[in-house]
Amino acid sequence: MNNSERLRFTEITEKDAENIVAWRSDPNVYQYFVFAHKITLEEHLKWYNERYLQDDTRVDYIACLQNTEEPIGVFGIKKVDGESAEVNYLLKPVAQGKGYAKEAVSWLMEEAARKWGVHTAIAEIHEGNLPSVRLVEKMGFQRKNKQGHFITYKKRI
Repeated sequence: MNNSERLRFTEITEKDAENIVAWRSDPNVYQYFVFAHKITLEEHLKWYNERYLQDDTRVDYIACLQNTEEPIGVFGIKKVDGESAEVNYLLKPVAQGKGYAKEAVSWLMEEAARKWGVHTAIAEIHEGNLPSVRLVEKMGFQRKNKQGHFITYKKRI
């Protein structure tokens, strides 16, 4: 089932590109990415067609509010190995602070376990992204290591 309590998840398509680029191009967002820069629509579409569609270890979803169908973010899972999957998320600014990220990450962990049979969720968070650090720590993720500006957290699913 591709629903959580308040959200509906559908795999991303080219039609989602403009929303993803807008969310990803916010300097308050991209400052926490490994490749911290404003992306273009062309850059996103190239990634989508040449990398995402070829990668059977990754699934990204657009999350929409069930009651309005308003898209609020993109949430993904990537199979790391037979035991673990990485969760990632990008929530548009007006949707932050309402519990949607926690709800979506919980759904992602269940989806990764269902889809790939993994037992561990991983989140790599930029040390300066304090709301994300607080989120994963509140959800019971344990800090495992730090490399550069990124902290790796893990949680048993």
